[in-house]
Amino acid sequence: MKRTILFFAILTLSATTLQAQWLGTLSLDNGYDDNMFRNYSGSASASTDVNLMYGYFPEDEDWAVNYSGSLATFSEFPERLYAFQSIAASYVIKYGDADANSLTIVGNGSMRLDREDYVLYDYSQALGTLSLRQKIVGDLPLLLSYHARYRSYPNFGELSYLEHFTSLGTMMFFETRTSVRVQAEFGFKNYLTSAFSNTLAASTSGDGVAPTHSGLTLDGDGNGDSGGRNGDSGGGNGNGDSGGNGSGSGTGRMGLNMGGQRGGMESTVEYLMYEEPSTSQLRAWINVGQSLSETTGLSVRFLQRWNLTDRGRAFVGGAVDFIGEEELFDDPYSYESSELSLTLTRILDGGIRLRGGAFYIAKSYDYPA
Repeated sequence: MKRTILFFAILTLSATTLQAQWLGTLSLDNGYDDNMFRNYSGSASASTDVNLMYGYFPEDEDWAVNYSGSLATFSEFPERLYAFQSIAASYVIKYGDADANSLTIVGNGSMRLDREDYVLYDYSQALGTLSLRQKIVGDLPLLLSYHARYRSYPNFGELSYLEHFTSLGTMMFFETRTSVRVQAEFGFKNYLTSAFSNTLAASTSGDGVAPTHSGLTLDGDGNGDSGGRNGDSGGGNGNGDSGGNGSGSGTGRMGLNMGGQRGGMESTVEYLMYEEPSTSQLRAWINVGQSLSETTGLSVRFLQRWNLTDRGRAFVGGAVDFIGEEELFDDPYSYESSELSLTLTRILDGGIRLRGGAFYIAKSYDYPA
């Protein structure tokens, strides 16, 4: 196993314009990472992100609209340039004594566009959120939210989905300048395309073995000689969990021919598919914040995930790529985890924020990850 030392420095230059109720921000972030794509290839690169936000935020109104866009480039991998755009609107309904309670409604539409070699990453998304803040006892609030998210991958429909996500939590404050927030969350993700019915039905023979020219194989009992994990023989070692005949109720690992190595991604990678169209997960977390001085604060957060139905879909072979898309390469619904983070924040003169921290994640997969 290769060990890498991460160095990441960011220089941020920003410009803000404010006129009446219009607000605009332009920022430029530069960084360098000795393992930019967080995988064993150890591809080093410098990166530049340009971010723009402009919106209308009326001072005496309860609604707002804004546009945001970003452009990301990588010095050693110019083919990986991509753009992100988003349009959002929000509306807040306040009620109760001194408007202490509120219902917030948010709508958002976004899309990602990549260059030709990485159009697999392209997506469009619609998101709607309802958030309720209701005081229940004294100053103790009830925090309840629901969001529905539809995401479409036009070049990889098997990963397109509709997600329902709900959360319930509260927050407490103490005279020791300590805050504690606890929250439970439930997520349900429904994939819009059956894993096997579309992809394999048209490209496999009756025994579930893909033709050698198709670039698709099932990691089961077939010969799979065109789509293995590293471009070699990819099928003959299926185990008891593999849906080897292409129509069973188990799992399938299929190879996708990428047509050449690009930016740390291998020429042939696999992705994990379950025949069942949905998956769900329960999460719970607690965050403790402690003020150390007027300008310094410390926070500790612990999060635990439990899979109720472990049927996420994601790329599992080749070089995992966290700069690309978490949904594609390490779907949070495909693993259970224990996550701990520690953050120290200090506010310097001139409004400069200095932040440092560490995190630890232990993940558990039900398939060879």
